[in-house]
Amino acid sequence: KAFSRVEKVLYLNLEDLGSCKLSFAGEDKPGLDELVYAIKSRRNTLELKIESSVSRDGRGTYYFKECANPMDLRSLSAEDVKELLRAIAGSRVYDKVIIDLGNGLQDKEIMAMSMANRVIMITDQSEISSLKLERYLKFAQTIEETRKIDIISKMQIYFNRILKGTQLPEH
Repeated sequence: KAFSRVEKVLYLNLEDLGSCKLSFAGEDKPGLDELVYAIKSRRNTLELKIESSVSRDGRGTYYFKECANPMDLRSLSAEDVKELLRAIAGSRVYDKVIIDLGNGLQDKEIMAMSMANRVIMITDQSEISSLKLERYLKFAQTIEETRKIDIISKMQIYFNRILKGTQLPEH
């Protein structure tokens, strides 16, 4: 929302159970359902569907309403996500595209992160979060090595709920 004050921003929620309802209030357009259909039907209408399915909230952020059935979004393959992101980038409409992936490292998430300029991770200083972050980074490193892609060098880690005077983990 803050970026939307100065730039044209698209928020794309690709989380399996993600929802924009709590964060954005705006036009009631078809949303991701139409994009999934356009990708799966292979009718070369994706660019038109992007334009007709995007909503805009009162503060200027563009977004796609979530799929009515979460299984529809899960049906997208890594190549489908690549096609969607290329179509959005190819439209040259948005200054920034923020993709919300949740915390998975399936093919869909790996594809999105490999295409991104930056990968932002949010964590906290709890012991369990530290352990999960360490395991996540090891897994990402293995993916980089086996698939010859770059993810970790694009990562920025932000710590949430940090108390003043607390030292952050070294890794």
